Amino acid sequence: VTRHPKPFGPERGAPMAGPPLNLGGSRVSYAGRSKTVGETKEELLARREKERDERAEARRRLHGAVTAQRIWRGRREAARWWAGALAGWDRAFGATTAAPTAAACSDRLLPPLLVAGAERAGAMRTLRALALLLASCGTRDGDANWCSLAAAPADDARARWVHQARRVTALALDAVSRAGAGTEEEDALASCAARLVSILRAPSAWKFPIPGDADAGARGSREAAEAAAASLADPSELPGGARLHARACDALGELTRRDDSVAITQLATRLCFVVTGPFVSDESSDESPGVEVVDRSAASDEAKAAAARRVMAVPLLHARLSPAGTGDDDAGDDARLPLVTATIRATTSQSLGDSPSPGDAADVWTLDNLLGLCTGWRAKGGGVVVAEARRRLSKFAARVGRDSFAKAAASLVSMTVSSSSDELEVVRRLGATSCVEETWFALALAGSDAAGVDPSEEGVRAVAGLYWRLLKDDLGGVGKRGGGGDSGRVGERGGGGERGGGITPSDVGTRRLASLGAVAFAPGLAKSLWRSLAASLPASETLPMAVEGPGAGVGAWTSPALLNGLNDVSDEDLAALGLFSLAYAHLLLVLDDDEFFVAQRPFTLGEQRGIAACVNTLVVRTHLGSCEDKNKNNRKQPPDPERMTAVRAAVALLKALQTRDARSAFAPPGLWLAPARGSKPPPVAAAASALAAHLGTLRGDSPPGDHSPDASRVGAGLLVDCPHALTFDYRVEVFRQLVRDDRARAGYRPQAGGVDASSDADLGQRVRPVADVYVRRGSVLEDAAAQILPLGPAARGRLAVRYRNASGLEEAGIDAGGLFKELLADVCHAGLDPNRGAFACTASADNHVYPAAAAGDSPEGLLLLELVGMIVGKGLYEGILQEVRLAPFFAKAVLGIPRTLDDLPGLDPALHRSLIQVLRYEGDAADLCLDWTVSEEHLGAVTTHELRPDGASKPVTNESKLAYAHAVADFHLNRRRHDSNAAFTRGLAHIIPRGWLGLFGVNELSQLIGGVDDGDVDVDDLRRHAAYGGGYAADSRAVVMFWDVLKREFTANERRALLKFVTSSSRPPVQGFRHLHPPFTIHKVRRDDAERGAASSLATFFGYGGDTARLPSASTCFNVLKLPNYRKSSTMREKVRYAVTSGAGFELS
Repeated sequence: VTRHPKPFGPERGAPMAGPPLNLGGSRVSYAGRSKTVGETKEELLARREKERDERAEARRRLHGAVTAQRIWRGRREAARWWAGALAGWDRAFGATTAAPTAAACSDRLLPPLLVAGAERAGAMRTLRALALLLASCGTRDGDANWCSLAAAPADDARARWVHQARRVTALALDAVSRAGAGTEEEDALASCAARLVSILRAPSAWKFPIPGDADAGARGSREAAEAAAASLADPSELPGGARLHARACDALGELTRRDDSVAITQLATRLCFVVTGPFVSDESSDESPGVEVVDRSAASDEAKAAAARRVMAVPLLHARLSPAGTGDDDAGDDARLPLVTATIRATTSQSLGDSPSPGDAADVWTLDNLLGLCTGWRAKGGGVVVAEARRRLSKFAARVGRDSFAKAAASLVSMTVSSSSDELEVVRRLGATSCVEETWFALALAGSDAAGVDPSEEGVRAVAGLYWRLLKDDLGGVGKRGGGGDSGRVGERGGGGERGGGITPSDVGTRRLASLGAVAFAPGLAKSLWRSLAASLPASETLPMAVEGPGAGVGAWTSPALLNGLNDVSDEDLAALGLFSLAYAHLLLVLDDDEFFVAQRPFTLGEQRGIAACVNTLVVRTHLGSCEDKNKNNRKQPPDPERMTAVRAAVALLKALQTRDARSAFAPPGLWLAPARGSKPPPVAAAASALAAHLGTLRGDSPPGDHSPDASRVGAGLLVDCPHALTFDYRVEVFRQLVRDDRARAGYRPQAGGVDASSDADLGQRVRPVADVYVRRGSVLEDAAAQILPLGPAARGRLAVRYRNASGLEEAGIDAGGLFKELLADVCHAGLDPNRGAFACTASADNHVYPAAAAGDSPEGLLLLELVGMIVGKGLYEGILQEVRLAPFFAKAVLGIPRTLDDLPGLDPALHRSLIQVLRYEGDAADLCLDWTVSEEHLGAVTTHELRPDGASKPVTNESKLAYAHAVADFHLNRRRHDSNAAFTRGLAHIIPRGWLGLFGVNELSQLIGGVDDGDVDVDDLRRHAAYGGGYAADSRAVVMFWDVLKREFTANERRALLKFVTSSSRPPVQGFRHLHPPFTIHKVRRDDAERGAASSLATFFGYGGDTARLPSASTCFNVLKLPNYRKSSTMREKVRYAVTSGAGFELS
């Protein structure tokens, strides 16, 4: 360093003379001044003080100028020296490729770089130095290996190595932390630095043989070498400390995504173990109590957490870690615990809530690595076995807290919702994320780490939080009937790879179904969820079939704690409620009736009633509360979307339970109606308008005043989600209002003979028809198909029917409704005839009909099915009952309810028994020689269908027999008859929107189409609403005799025949004869005695003459029975019976 000359100026003590020195504008004179005349003492002191300050300021400025000159000259000389030193280093090591010796590394290679630093030395020079040092550490010669100095016998040599190794580690970590741009040069430097640090910290990686303690006198000891290496892992001993570690972890995490070398992965993980240790430990030191010790080299919790997240975002990190650091033993799990805990805290920390996420892909891999580190699981069996994975997950969840683990996983799940499907597919195929789709994962998280161990309350809530977050965002299709959408596919059992013919992946997603199956089919988990939920809400865990005593009545079938619906559910119970509803609704799809009613698994029938009462009260009261608020014009804040999602999940479970109860009742009818008792339902007109708006059936050209925004929402949720809570009569009125509103919007008038036709409209006779239909009695189907099918939705208008006899002439009947009803009956009778091949009948005595599967294979069959669907729809539209009884499994297809294995007896009882025998078979299913195919015989030809790709070569095993049974049922109930069912439904939809039928259940739909099941005529109801004409009155002798004969002497079939004879329909109106328009009328036909003469008339007057031989006739257009004035009961019975059973046409009336 050059010594600077003395500052210019006189020596100390010498008198200052000469002109004043100008420094910064100050003019100072060092010569003596004469005393100012008249200056006071105070002024003199002030002047002297000012002059003293000016001289001090001048000296400070002079000193600053000199110091700046000295520093500038020093740095220039230092830069010249560094340039020379680095030039000498380049001459010595710039071109060499040979590994330097240990002494050369310690004396010549490292000192210049360690003093200069990575920034001054430059990236290339630092890379070469680290590469040469790495080469030296890779030699097996103890004299040449630089790491051999760590085992040197001399203490000063080992101390010098430790000092240099710490500086080298800091240099390498600094180089790694700067490698963020991703250039080739920086990646090479970071990779080399990572390998070097990994070697320095692991004596087992040193190539030269380290002598044991016995040889310590000669070459040092292994203990000393290991102690020296261990000291490098302490962040407090390194320049920069934990902050440098955190930055290095962050950079290594990014680098590892591009370089999958083991050394980089190990270093990144080890650094995270080191840097997150203090972050994990909450223990405070007992030293210096009351004194806060600040470690300025420590990284902040945010930095440590970010470093952990960066490393955990490395793809397949859990699979790339070596067994030494992350083995499957307890020591390896202990080593992983800090990183797992840091990741969990980083994910759930509120302080990081506003920090930007590393990215969607990073979140996906963070979740995958978290699950992989805690379980060791790999997709497709690439990891540990199930028992070991279950044990490890249970241990990790217990150590870090099941709730914390579940919250972290749920938070990561929510972050991955928007991730690309390609990234998720890679993770599912190669990583550990698929473990959440296994039943063992749900059980282990719940605390059931071994068979027979009940889950803990904390574990059950943790499972609810995780899986609810996983499933609720994909709940779009759950609100449909039965939780399975309209496809009607049978469900699948998850968790073990068993895939049935279940709900199609296009409906709700394969990933969601697999995760849902993990909870639904985990033994005991659904029961634990229900018990936890029932205790927390609270709700009755079990209910008897009949309630007696003071608590009996409607209130016994409701949950008092849920009378306000969703508002009574706490935030803590929301996840448990939603997950239980989804899981149990999914389980009910594959739970057969024997398990449900006989074995009573997983719940007893009493518990089933408790569950039904709970979800029924929740859903109904939620919608009733919404309706009441709307009626009162209350403006409330819209409910939380997550809460409404929970309600949709409860709706899925409610519909699944109702479907089961409709097939075989397990609950009293009052249970379903109980929550709505005492509440006034919405007005029929408002409810119909709301439902139409909800289903999107309102025309775009409807006037703005047709429905207000409030009216469009009143009761819509109640009618869509829980119509069963409203009486059947109320729903029929809503249905009729929907028809009237639709007819008004389309500009049609009521059909003559329908329930909406009235005397004010001349019974529909003067309504201009949309089409004139001419039908030949011998070709009813052909004529109807040719004239009605092309109308499509226009068939909702009035159809004027004309019949032609065998001669081609029009019959005498005038269509005021009777001919139209006759046409409906004739088309249904002919079209449903099994001999035609379009429909078939069930094997039971009920003779329920359903479309034949083979009818969907030909265009003619599809047209016939569509025609019958239109005719049935037209009958529903006009309120005319028809002799059509749909098979329950086919009615489910019309309503969009899933068909399952338990619906198969209605189609093929023998096949159902066979499948049940396969499921109950206790031996090896392979002995049954079954494969994944079904055979079908039609017209003498046998066709084989594969249930799975290449199913003919895949045997059915014990593990897959459940899926096989459901796949066979799915084929016969859904896949094989898809086209035929679709054709009938398409014809029905021309007249009746499918959403309207959602107001009714399976049995109620049959009642809406064809009346009550027994089909008998209520004579008393008919008599109450009958009318009389032509001289008859209610107390006329012939009238009284007629009602007595009809009630006491006619059979049920004869009474139905009479009703058809008069009204052209053998079924009474759905809501009774008060809805028959025009009313059932008995018209008097006077005796014609003129031909017999006066004597005969006189004898008849006194009661001695014979009775009339004239038969009764009818005017079906006006529902009029023309009844002669019979005198004897026997004649009345004989003549009326003959007339109604003769099958005469209109020409003989």
